[in-house]
Amino acid sequence: MKKIISVIILGLLAGCSIPSNSRINQHKIGVIAPMSGPAAAFGTELVSILQYEASKLATDNLQIEFVIEDGKCNGVDATTAFYKLADVEQVDAIIGGVCSPESLAIGPLTEQYKLLAVSATSGSEQIEGLSSHLYSLVYGSQLTVNGINKQIQGSQKIAIISEQSDINIDIHNGLVQTNSDKQLVLNEYPSTQSDFRNMISTVIKEQPEVLILNPKAGDNAKKLILQLAEFEQDLKDIKLISHVPYLSDDSRANVQSLTEGMIIVATPEVDDSKIQAMKSGTKVEFQALNNFMVATTADALNNLARALKASQINKTDVQSEFTQMNLKGLVVEGMNFKNTNMLNSYKSGLYKVTAGQAISTN
Repeated sequence: MKKIISVIILGLLAGCSIPSNSRINQHKIGVIAPMSGPAAAFGTELVSILQYEASKLATDNLQIEFVIEDGKCNGVDATTAFYKLADVEQVDAIIGGVCSPESLAIGPLTEQYKLLAVSATSGSEQIEGLSSHLYSLVYGSQLTVNGINKQIQGSQKIAIISEQSDINIDIHNGLVQTNSDKQLVLNEYPSTQSDFRNMISTVIKEQPEVLILNPKAGDNAKKLILQLAEFEQDLKDIKLISHVPYLSDDSRANVQSLTEGMIIVATPEVDDSKIQAMKSGTKVEFQALNNFMVATTADALNNLARALKASQINKTDVQSEFTQMNLKGLVVEGMNFKNTNMLNSYKSGLYKVTAGQAISTN
C-alpha cells in the first residue's frame, strides 16, 4: 500500500516572481508505518501528525512530499516498503518504522543504502548499534525493566506472561536476568496465539505475589486482559504490573474492576497542554499513540527537516548533520545521537490505574 502526500509551501503571492532560494528546501520523505492490520491505528495517527507538522513549516519555505508505505508492523513488509522507498521513490530519508520489527528489519538496509531512517516509536534494545543510519527518538527496553524492578522489590515469587515479539522479548529477558534471586513463573506465547486461559490458569495455581503482563500493544493485549478478567476472583491478591500496552485507558476497557490499582511503567508523562494544539489541528482522536509518542513523532519530523536543510546548505550528508546536532522539540530538547542510536536519558513514567484512568504518580 502506497500513498503519496505532498505538503507544498510556496510562499508566493499572485504576480510575484519566484525568489532564487524559494526551492532550496524540497525533500521527499518516506514513511514506513502499519497502515493496515491490528496495529493500523498507530500508523494512521502518526501520518496525521506528520501532515500537520509539515504544514507548520511554512516559515522555512519548505516543500515536503511524504511517500507512505505499509510496513504492517512486521519485518517482511517493512523490508518490501524500504526497497520501494529507496529504489523506486529515491527518498531523501525515512521516518519509521513505527513498530520495532519494522525498524529492526530495515536496519541493515539503511546501512547498505546509506539512507537515514528515524523512528519516533521503536523501543527495541536491538536498535542500538544495528546501523549508523537508523535512530530512534525513544528509549530502550532497559528503562522499562528498571522501572518494573523498582515495583517488585520485596516480592519473591513473580509470574511473567510475555509475547514472543521483539521488544517484549527484550523486556522478558531483562526481567529474568535481573531477578535471578527470585522465584520466577515464566510464560511465553507466540504472536499468533489468541487464547490465554490455560496460561492464566497455570499462573494462578502457582500463587505468585506479582503478575507482570508483557504483551505487544494492540489486539492481543486487549484479548489477554479480557480473558484475565474471567479469573478476577482468583487474582484479587495478586499485584498486576505492566507497561505501555495498557497505558491507554481504551486498552483496559470493560475490565475496570480487575485493573483497579494496576501499576504501569511506561513512557514519560507529557503535559497535555504541550500537544493540545497538535491534537486539535489533526482532528484525530488519539487512542493508539499516547502523549509521549505524539510528541516524539512531531520531534522526529522537525529534527529530520532541520538535518535535511542543513545538508543542502552545507553540501553534507543528512546522517552526519542529524547525528551531530543537538535536538529540539517537545520532549527531545537538548538531547543528541552523538554516541548512541537511541535516547536513553529519559526517566520512565509511573502510573497507577485509579477509577479506570492511568494516573501519573511521578
